[in-house]
Formats: sequence, structure tokens, C-alpha cells
Amino acid sequence: MPLPQPEDLADRIKALEQAVRDLKSSITNQSGLTSASQGWVLGNMGVPSVAPGTVQIGCNGGQFYAAEAGGVVKRMYPQMSKVTMVDFDLGNAPATYSSTYAQQQSVGIDRLYDAVVGILGALTGSGRMSTF
Repeated sequence: MPLPQPEDLADRIKALEQAVRDLKSSITNQSGLTSASQGWVLGNMGVPSVAPGTVQIGCNGGQFYAAEAGGVVKRMYPQMSKVTMVDFDLGNAPATYSSTYAQQQSVGIDRLYDAVVGILGALTGSGRMSTF
């Protein structure tokens, strides 16, 4: 059913001009998908299927991602905390048993263990790994 139109031709032109102004206004006043006045802001969206040879970036569940063709999704997690690596010298084993050497080996292994636990903690803390 057509919308009612004014009878007078001049009134019809005025109504059409107003309709065009309203349409232009509604198009130009729509917010975009992103904004960048204070950095890029991406709205949450589903991960789309991506055409071959293209990549789409977006936000899903509050996580930044890049989606590639074939359903490959690469999540971009926050930077993990710094892990201090250990530096020690195992040295050469003595010709006979030495409690000092054995103690050095034990301390070295403990320091390596602590470094691995630190790495695992940093990975879980940054969301790159769920549990260990």
C-alpha cells in the first residue's frame, strides 16, 4: 500500500525533498564499526568466515583476534609478565663423589624448576595457557 502523498505537486516535491534530507541525515549520523579518536575501539562480534587471501581482525569475547581463511583464528593475548631467567654453571663432575658438587647440582635444578614455574605462571596469567 503506497504512502499517502499530497495532492499539490509543489507539496509533493517539498515532501520528497524532506524525505531525502531525512535519509541523508540518518546515513551520516550512523556510528561506524570502529572509532579512533583515542585509539581504536572494536565492538564485540562473532568470528566470521573469511575469504581466501584475506584476514579480518576484530573483538570476540573481549579478546582481540585475527581470522584467516579456513577458519583459522589467532587470538592476540596481552603481553605476559617478565620472567627472570637463571644463569648458572653446572661445571665438570669431579672424578670422585663430592657433596659440594652434588649440592651445586641440586641448587641448579631448583633454580631451573623455579624459572619453569615462573614461565608457566606468566603464561596462565596472560591468558595464553589455562592451567598447568
